[in-house]
Amino acid sequence: MIYYATTLFYKTSDGSFWLPLIISSLALVVSIIALWWNHLRPYKLEVIFSKPTFRTYFFDKPKKVKKGEYYASAISSIDMNLVFLNTGSKAGRVKGLRLLLRGRNDVREMSAKWIVDYKSFNKHKHARFTWLSESIKSDWAPFFVLPRENESRHIVFEGFNIEDISKDDYIVILQIRSGKSDEWEELESWSFTIDDWVIGELKDGSSFTLPIDFNNPESTLED
Repeated sequence: MIYYATTLFYKTSDGSFWLPLIISSLALVVSIIALWWNHLRPYKLEVIFSKPTFRTYFFDKPKKVKKGEYYASAISSIDMNLVFLNTGSKAGRVKGLRLLLRGRNDVREMSAKWIVDYKSFNKHKHARFTWLSESIKSDWAPFFVLPRENESRHIVFEGFNIEDISKDDYIVILQIRSGKSDEWEELESWSFTIDDWVIGELKDGSSFTLPIDFNNPESTLED
């Protein structure tokens, strides 16, 4: 008995008993971490986007209704490039994208409408009917982002014809539905103003491009 106790003390005191146990435990922890990282890590979406651009295309000359307000037969769109990067180990679904235009008196919704070829779209951006026929790659549709993959799309948002155009400050809010959630989540917001210069363009019946103030170019969503 004395010999056994002495032997056990000897083995534990010089580390020959505990060292293999410690190494095995560390190896197990590393294996668990590697399993989680490579196969179990949840869907995590990072969205990077370019500066959005507001465009209006007129079909006839705007008519003055009252001071600062004009009526026109026109349609507006906002386009921007978005990159969707899934840094998780599980695939996830982008179910919806939309923009909200919030003025002082109303809120208007613009839904993702088309995926366009940017090179062709940029070439014909002032000729709506040309890019409609030559630049559209597909209609917008929900899509999956595979693990550690990215999807890049130049998206055109539309949703309403302009009937009343007023000088105003607008907030443009980008929202997404992604992963398991059915709720709209805000990615970013920008601001732009329809001012006297824009009204002057409207009086001439010109289609125009209006840059929107650029804030934070990246947002991250987790499932």
